[in-house]
Amino acid sequence: MIKLSHSARGKYEHCPRMYSLHYVEKIRPTGTTSALLFGSAIDKACENYMLERNAHKAKELFKDEWKKLQEDHHEPYTTASADFDPELLVESDNELLLKDTLHTSVSDLVQAGEDKERITYAYWISLYRKGLLLTAKFIEWVDENVEEVLGCQIPIELEDGEGNLVPGFADFVIKIYGYDKPILVDLKTTASYYGRNSVKESEQLGLYFLYLKNTKFPDMERAAYLVLSKVIKKNRVKTCLKCGTVTTGREQTCAAGGKGKLRCNGDFHVDITPEAVITYIHDEIPSEFIDQTVEKFNTVVEAIKTNEFPMCNNGGCDKYFGKQCPYYRYCHEDECMEGLFKKEDK
Repeated sequence: MIKLSHSARGKYEHCPRMYSLHYVEKIRPTGTTSALLFGSAIDKACENYMLERNAHKAKELFKDEWKKLQEDHHEPYTTASADFDPELLVESDNELLLKDTLHTSVSDLVQAGEDKERITYAYWISLYRKGLLLTAKFIEWVDENVEEVLGCQIPIELEDGEGNLVPGFADFVIKIYGYDKPILVDLKTTASYYGRNSVKESEQLGLYFLYLKNTKFPDMERAAYLVLSKVIKKNRVKTCLKCGTVTTGREQTCAAGGKGKLRCNGDFHVDITPEAVITYIHDEIPSEFIDQTVEKFNTVVEAIKTNEFPMCNNGGCDKYFGKQCPYYRYCHEDECMEGLFKKEDK
């Protein structure tokens, strides 16, 4: 029997050799990413709120989970540019990060790039502030839209006729106000854009939908992405220090005046009210698309059965999620294990 998750199939299609190193030889990259850790903490808080509808408990769960992750990951980890947002830091954050340094702002500290430990902590605090905003926005969205929760973290065990399995977990199945059928919902915490057709073009949602409709929710007709954006909306309000004009425009200096009067050109005092943005994208998934996805999985399963694990030859070594493949040196430098470790069998 072969277990082939959506992410495992993605690895094989990107590079069969990568799949073999990861899943067969159990060689794994060291470290982790901020996106993975952050998403894990948000997921736990959101799942808790879906089940219990206790806002205080969900927010405290995010705080506790993020603190635990921070304590468990002392070494530098992979970050994305969207992780850090100095405008979200409160006064106590800035004081803590700048203490005993020559820098006048946290942005300068990060840009200098010298104090790696302090910079890592700046990212942790920035993500913590984002997490509080995202959790609050999720709670607000659930209260306004979710009529009933039919399941959370539902196991997916989609089998073919030969015992091969597509495993996974569906985040939520819910009913929303104004629509009486169950909807499969996948929660995403990301800085990426999800387009209007992202649901009907999602192979993972398609497979999960197929399993749930055939086993637990025969009246299910739609699936959805619930996207929590790590790009925070600022809601800037600018007050001119010279004439008192208030604006939300993009001008760098005060534009008051005009029509024969001199432009003010005064500097602004800027206040922000940070707000998380959540996007709900729902759609039907065409049966033809699901059939095509199933066929892709079958093709990969057959290749794995015959131990077909060639190295990719399409330039993928330098294009794995915008970075170099973590197994590059292992494949190109006589099985160099730098940045890798051998996972022990349980």
